[in-house]
Amino acid sequence: MGAGQQRGRLHSGPPRRRRQALASLALSTLAVALLAQHAHLAQALVAPQRTSTGAAGAGASAATAARAAAGGRAGAGGRGPRIHADHTLSLPNWCSAGPYAEEDVPLYTAMTRTGPAYKLYHNTFWHAHKWYALVPPAAMLKPGEAAGADGAPAPAPTGADADAAAEGAAAAEGGSAAESAVAGSAAAAAAAASNATQLNAEQYGLEEGLSVNCALIRLPIANATAFTDGMRAGFLPGTTLLVDFPFPAFPDNLGHWLEIMTPTFSVLANGSWRADARGSRGRFVDRILLPNLRKEMNDWFKEVLALAVAPGVRRGGAPVPPIIDHTDLDAFPKLSWLAFENLLVIQDRYTHPERKTGFIGADHGDLWRYDGCARYVDRGWDVGFAQPEHAAEFRAAAYKRAGLPVPAAWAPGSPPPALSPGFAAPGSPPLLTLLMAHEDYPALVNWREVQSLLRRLAPAHGLVERTVTLSTDAPFASHLDTFARSAVVVGRHGPLLATSALLAPGAAVFELLPYKWEWLGISKLYYNITRTVGDIHHFAWRPTEHTLAHYDHENYTRYAPWTPEECSARECLMVHARAGLTADITELEALLSAKLPGVVAGAPIEQLQAPWPKAV
Repeated sequence: MGAGQQRGRLHSGPPRRRRQALASLALSTLAVALLAQHAHLAQALVAPQRTSTGAAGAGASAATAARAAAGGRAGAGGRGPRIHADHTLSLPNWCSAGPYAEEDVPLYTAMTRTGPAYKLYHNTFWHAHKWYALVPPAAMLKPGEAAGADGAPAPAPTGADADAAAEGAAAAEGGSAAESAVAGSAAAAAAAASNATQLNAEQYGLEEGLSVNCALIRLPIANATAFTDGMRAGFLPGTTLLVDFPFPAFPDNLGHWLEIMTPTFSVLANGSWRADARGSRGRFVDRILLPNLRKEMNDWFKEVLALAVAPGVRRGGAPVPPIIDHTDLDAFPKLSWLAFENLLVIQDRYTHPERKTGFIGADHGDLWRYDGCARYVDRGWDVGFAQPEHAAEFRAAAYKRAGLPVPAAWAPGSPPPALSPGFAAPGSPPLLTLLMAHEDYPALVNWREVQSLLRRLAPAHGLVERTVTLSTDAPFASHLDTFARSAVVVGRHGPLLATSALLAPGAAVFELLPYKWEWLGISKLYYNITRTVGDIHHFAWRPTEHTLAHYDHENYTRYAPWTPEECSARECLMVHARAGLTADITELEALLSAKLPGVVAGAPIEQLQAPWPKAV
């Protein structure tokens, strides 16, 4: 439309519309005048702000393409500013928006494992409840496969090849050999930091078994720079601690929570993971990620979590770092990704490096294949504290947190502090506690007979029997107070025994195991933890007759003759776990009579240690 035509429309419209059109015409005239005086500004407005670094397209230099192929970001002088998708308004406030890595930082996912207890993933991505690793195409090849064969993509040039590529690109652009050498060195350094892009899948060293419930999916990306610049992503800088609860179907199981919290405390207290973290903020735990739990957990979980992460938090900061739970992840924008600068994963018994699952045992029909209980268990990896000093530090912190006096150290060969008069309360003899679960858990059917037995034996050893009923939902302080005042605890295998790891030095646990409840060493869960504490006696009794097990339904009795190797199905395991238990009073009395005198006298742990009863 010409100026005369536009003025005609101005006079023919309503007064308000004419004023708006006049203002628009004035702004347009001013913009044309400015652009005429500043040609470079006009070019910036109409030209793209950056060109593709993945191929030599129009406006992209070949040298920049060679540098980008190494997996790192090219310098700011090699291209215009980056373009980022305008999605910041949809991101939650617990993640950052914008570029997640500085210039010349390698973008490929890498993993560092300097010990068996933990591993650190760098530049890991989460999207729609799945985990991804950006790897160069060569890292997808199996050992023996050649790059470029059978349709496999050839890897990007690195080292001397990258130098030659940069030199050729610079020559094509009229650059000098010295400039090309500098560009080639930068590309080679970026490639080396990206775990040498020509390594195959095995040599790349990236465990696909992220954690027990999380697998890591490899994405072959030829140009990580272009890929990450084009994605909608939130960034989590620093170090994120991944806490993957092994059995989310049993969210109130204190024992399974403790089996991941005790090694977490040891790893954070050891501190060697700090040297493996990348970036300037990686030396502390900045946040905790719970992919399959909610942060509204019961008090026992919260308190133990606070104790476990204490060695990794900043001094003067919050006792517990911010928690990102399953609800937060579920509400995260579905089209966006999360990038983790450092993801700290503590080793558990259930994660195979190659994401292998399944049982080791005999096949008893087809039931075990379809019941959803396929798990891998490393029977050589016993969970617990890495050192007795860590256990002592954890116990002291727990007592202080609950407002209880920290128990004195115990020298084996002398009476333990927990067995001294007045330890439980002023003027009170040491306590022998019969621990009972609430009605929702499997019962100790003949608990009255067990109670009578304990009341009869206790005085002969200077003890007083008491019976305590606890719930898993009870406050942590209640659990700790019960165990802190006990010299000896007798109880059925179950979540309530998790706090036995915090007993006073020299105290003892007598655990009553269910009939044939065994799955790749699972019955030794609490024993493994108390053993790493180093100053707690732990004994166990197990029935060997099916008549001592009380099943929920008569149909469940068909599992009674199955061997532990055959009983690897979830239904069979749950039947034995839920079955009521009748303790053999004669056998239990023999065990107590054999061990209590040594416990009271302060005998060393190794001297009184007994073989773990087998499930037969």
